[in-house]
Amino acid sequence: MWRVVMVFVVLMTMTIFETAGAGAVDDKVIGSVKTLKGEGVIVREGVTIVPEPGTRLYQTDVVRTGKDGAMGIILRDETALAIGPSSELSLKEFVFRPKEGMFASVVRFVRGTLVYITGQIARLSPDSVKVETPVGFAAVRGTKFLIKIGE
Repeated sequence: MWRVVMVFVVLMTMTIFETAGAGAVDDKVIGSVKTLKGEGVIVREGVTIVPEPGTRLYQTDVVRTGKDGAMGIILRDETALAIGPSSELSLKEFVFRPKEGMFASVVRFVRGTLVYITGQIARLSPDSVKVETPVGFAAVRGTKFLIKIGE
């Protein structure tokens, strides 16, 4: 299982530079699915979407993987997320407006395995990045970390 997660971390790290030069982006789009292996879905406003690489992600989307699933996500600020099998992640809040000095990145990780590699928000405004879990939250102070939450 760890190998799958690490492969996605490497792939996402390599694709960060593709996202950085993308130019103007719809402010409502907070990121996209970069990789998908096995079973995975996005739940958006009660509707289940089967994603593929390139599927756009919006604030309040919930991302879930099945027993054999793994998904790589890149957010607009170059944050890279990799979730492993049987995982659930909610994209609660995302604001990235560097010219206005407005930053926020809050995800809720419910279960499974998450590898998190910080992007520009963590570098520009570290207090604006939080990862919530069922037992508390983590304020991000480093550049990458791994969380594993059992069911």
